[in-house]
Amino acid sequence: MRQPKWDKYEAALLIETYWDIVYGKKSRNEAVSTLSKVLRNRVPSNEIDDTYRNENGINMRLGEIDCLFNEGKGGLMNTSELFREMVAMYKTDSDAYEKILKEARDMNSTNENKSLFKAWLATKYPKAVFDVVCSHLKTAEDFCIKVKVIRGPLLEIVEPDVLRKVSRTVTENKIFRIVNKKQHQNIVMAV
Repeated sequence: MRQPKWDKYEAALLIETYWDIVYGKKSRNEAVSTLSKVLRNRVPSNEIDDTYRNENGINMRLGEIDCLFNEGKGGLMNTSELFREMVAMYKTDSDAYEKILKEARDMNSTNENKSLFKAWLATKYPKAVFDVVCSHLKTAEDFCIKVKVIRGPLLEIVEPDVLRKVSRTVTENKIFRIVNKKQHQNIVMAV
């Protein structure tokens, strides 16, 4: 099975892991194992095989990152354009890199909540398509963060008052309704 290309979030986590190893925050084995688990947990288990983001693959990718940070001295020289771009961003635009890294961490922190939500959704609405519902929730989340209704991921909010405020915002905000005209009702239902 051909492995999917890495995305910028995975690359940011890989770079973070590289520096954790370099600075001795974690042993290489521990860091590689942890990153492999994190990346594998981002994808439903029925959609991956044993080689998907496994420890051997992570070690190989770390070799590529090592080569890029050491100007081609050591490591694996043949690497993807994405890794070159992310290392360049790390070196020249730390704010942009940190933003992507934060988003990647947020994705991982909501995995457990997502699993619980998926299980709950299946019991209440068996015909609901989980990915579609999550897409609608992400649209609502992005807007609510932008207008400062919430500060972080929607699936991490447990306060009923805040959730009611999110619901009210996506239901009543005129700009949100206009921008999401075709999907507005579905987004409201998802929230």
